[in-house]
Amino acid sequence: MLTHDECLALAELTAEERAVIVEHAHRPDVVAFDASGYVQLSPDGVMRIHEFIRDDIEAALQARDFVESARLKLVVRRLLEQQHGRTIKA
Repeated sequence: MLTHDECLALAELTAEERAVIVEHAHRPDVVAFDASGYVQLSPDGVMRIHEFIRDDIEAALQARDFVESARLKLVVRRLLEQQHGRTIKA
């Protein structure tokens, strides 16, 4: 049986990306990590994670939580940088 930390390592996502998937899955984190593996391996996986984060940004803006919105925008930025292999300037 895998430990919680081993599941984290296998997910190959940042803590922020995992948190977004956990929130969208509405499941305990280990179950969501399993879903994250599917999302990552699917052809549109990165785009789906991006959509999850975009939904969360919109919810944060509607709640007037500008700090959370800014944090999530940084998550999207890092995700895009990883996907394209280059730094994105603000």
